[in-house]
Amino acid sequence: ADRNGSATAKQSSGMTGCGTWAMGKGAHINRDAEIWIAPNVSNACTSVSITFSSPLSVTVNGTFSEFSGGDLTGATDGTNSGNGSSTTPDPGAVTPTASANVLIYVAASAVGTCSNTPCWSTNGTWTDVASSSSSLTPAYQIVASASGSYHPTVVKSVNGSWDAVIVVLKSAVGGATPVRHRVTSQ
Repeated sequence: ADRNGSATAKQSSGMTGCGTWAMGKGAHINRDAEIWIAPNVSNACTSVSITFSSPLSVTVNGTFSEFSGGDLTGATDGTNSGNGSSTTPDPGAVTPTASANVLIYVAASAVGTCSNTPCWSTNGTWTDVASSSSSLTPAYQIVASASGSYHPTVVKSVNGSWDAVIVVLKSAVGGATPVRHRVTSQ
């Protein structure tokens, strides 16, 4: 989620719909960037709601991505976050402990558009999840053979405040490759 505006940062207090949600990682200093995880979501899921700890007077952007093949019990295999003010939002590095078929998901909430296509680079090929013109810039990468640290970079067109997060998700027992099914942006 991205809180697009100048109001004080407000962390999401929960998500409902289609399963049990847990925050994978959040950064809440400047503009709020969060990655939420809900293992074992039904294919029939059509609605998710975000609740906030207090009312917002700004626009909130969100992107919902559905993948299969993830570990349903201990999915998170590394997280990091960062915040600052520059043209280069930086979530920090993650080092997966799993060695095969990991899903790495990264997002930044920052002013400006992406200066590169795809938005994120470094450590492999990233797939943008939302428009490069959005203040929310999520992307993912499925890594067949993970080794070492992953520290993606993004360059935005405007120097401004930002929050960024990165989460590594393990594949299901047996090492099936995660598969993306759909993405919805709001």
